[in-house]
Formats: sequence, C-alpha cells, structure tokens
Amino acid sequence: MTIWDEIDEARRNKDDYRMGATGFLEVIPGLDLAPLIEFTELEDRARKDLEEYLSTRPTKVDDELERRACGAVLTYLLCYSHDQYLEKCTEYQISQRLGAPRPRVKKLLSRLEWDGVIESLGIGISSPYKIINLGKAMKEGYLQLSPEGALKAAKITRRGWQTVQLVGRSLVASIPESVPFTVTKIAIDNTVNAPDQRIEPIMIPFHPGQADHHYPWENASTVDIFLRAVPPDFLTEQVLMELGAPEEVTPEEVKDGLRRVGEKYLKLTRIRIKPLLSLLDEHGFEKGRRMIEKAYIRDRLLAMEQDQVDRRVPRRTLKRQGGSTTIADDMVIPGHGDVSPQTQELTPTHIGLITAVYESACNFAELVEGDAKLIETCREEAQRLKSYAETRNI
Repeated sequence: MTIWDEIDEARRNKDDYRMGATGFLEVIPGLDLAPLIEFTELEDRARKDLEEYLSTRPTKVDDELERRACGAVLTYLLCYSHDQYLEKCTEYQISQRLGAPRPRVKKLLSRLEWDGVIESLGIGISSPYKIINLGKAMKEGYLQLSPEGALKAAKITRRGWQTVQLVGRSLVASIPESVPFTVTKIAIDNTVNAPDQRIEPIMIPFHPGQADHHYPWENASTVDIFLRAVPPDFLTEQVLMELGAPEEVTPEEVKDGLRRVGEKYLKLTRIRIKPLLSLLDEHGFEKGRRMIEKAYIRDRLLAMEQDQVDRRVPRRTLKRQGGSTTIADDMVIPGHGDVSPQTQELTPTHIGLITAVYESACNFAELVEGDAKLIETCREEAQRLKSYAETRNI
C-alpha cells in the first residue's frame, strides 16, 4: 500500500475521530475542539505533480515538470525530517511509499543532491536522505507555501522540526523540584492550560491517521523558535522571571506576567521583522530580493576572508559545502561587525513563513490581553507583509 492509499483511507475516516493524547486520531466524546487543520492542498499538489511526472515519458519531461516532481519528493522528506523516520527516507522506501519506479525517484534525488538541497547520510548499508538547505529549496522553487499554508505549518514545527535541547532538559530533570517552585509552576500552568482554550487538532501531512495538536498558547512557542531560544517550560520560566521569580503567585499576577511577556514577544518580533518590511515597502519585491541576495553573498565572502586571516575561528562557525564556505551561525568579524546567515534569495514562501511568525506573535499578545493599539499596528504590518507573498507572480 502506498502512502497515497493510506492518505485516502485516513481522509475517509477522519470524521469519526478526534485528537487523542497518544498523538493518533481516536474517539474522544465531549471534547471541545476547533476545526481540524488539514494539509490536503499540500498533499494533493505533491501527488498530482508526481503522477504527471510518472505519466510522461522521460525524454519528454521538461525542467519545470521535473522541478515540481522534485518538490513532491522534497515535501515527503520534509514531513519525515525527524531522525526517528530515517528508515523511511531511503531511496527504496521513498520509491515504495510514493508508488514511483526506483530509477525515476533516483533521478529526482540526484538532482536535489546535486543542487545541495539534500544529502545522503550513508548509515550502515542504507543511505537515507536528509534536507540540508531548505532556503535553497525555496529559492530554486522546489518548495512553495502560501501564507496560509505557512501559518498552518508553523503550528506543527514543535513536532520534530526544531532542535530539542536534550542536555539542558536532562540537567533540569536531575534537580529535585522544591515545593514553592512546584506550587508556582502549577499556578502558572493552570492559567496557561485554561479549559476554555479550544484545542486545534492538526492532521500531520504525509502521516496518514496521525495528528498533532495546537493550543493557542503555543503561538508563543512558534515565536520562541524564531527568536532562537527554546528552553524547557519556556513560558512558565519567562513568566516567573517577569514577576521577579516569586515563590508563590496569585492568578492575577500570573495573568499580568503573561500579558507583559506577550507584549515583549510582539515588540521583539517586530524589531526582527520590520527591516524586511521596510525594505519591501521602499524597494518592492524584485529589487528587495536582489538586495538581500547581494547581502548574503557579501556575508559569505566576509566569512571566507576572515577564515583566511584568522585560522583560530572555531570549526563549527564555518561550514563547507561543495567546496565553498557558508555561514553556519551568527559571527562577528573585526572591522565588519555582525555577520549573520540570510536567505539566499527572498521568495514568497520565505515571506509566508515570516508572516506566520508575526501573526503568531500577534495572536499570543491578543490572547494574554496585551496592548490593543500595539497589536492592531502589528497586525496591519503583518497583513502588508503577507500581501507581498500573495501578489508576487511565481
């Protein structure tokens, strides 16, 4: 049975199921849920592109069709990007699950690998594939998400699409909890997990019969990933810090702490996104795209220059791919200041994903009853940013 057969069966049965604690769809009577979030458009587009590619003789396949077929394979790999699914990402398994002849799949994988989008890991006798450059996949047009699709995808990023700080979690777990901290944590968690907040069940794309779930509070988690800080129990800890780390808290103090955290998240997110919005407002999409691409090339050249001058740069700072040097993380180069990795080219998908983060920050600030005027201003900016993705002709 191919994954398409499994998807069809899951869709036929979805009305009989609800999100369960196990991560699978199961019957839960009386639970108030928001409408099910689905990725039918993403799955159907991948299926259609792949079927068209397979029904066309190899000698008749043009570059545009092959690119779309590569996108279908890439979408599959993205949905199985967590290490626990590596066995499903070998050439053989991809061929079997997508219902495509192995030679045709091999050609698509070879193109993606040649373009530096994926790489073969070579584990044991198998060689699973893993995405290594999602930015380039967007640039080359393999992956395209509408702003709405990006917003939905942002809600499941916590399911394996982020780095989990296992060492930090282990250290925290080894410390016995004190009674005051436990009491405070429970007080905050009771507010965060208020029963009047509706859960949004999410059908995980390319995982037939499986679902994730999204609480309104988890909009903050999406923003936290964007701001590059994902500590364990991040929201509880940040509210505690905002309140001065008290041993006990009242419900009113918890709500006040959440409000202040929500407003700060929104302000910080606005600071990160506003330069891009100003660039697009002033120069438009095409000129802005070229300016960002030039900035990326500049940063890469500066990193290469610094690597030549100072061999003491930690190896983890610079990452070599295909004989060229790219920036793996933020770094400071003497005489040039902060040099950070940027997208290789601005695309509607990039804008859609950034808009999703901005809207998540607005939603969280609104949920915790933050400053209404600030939220209104940020929503207007998010809508303006979104318009650049919607009006751009792909």
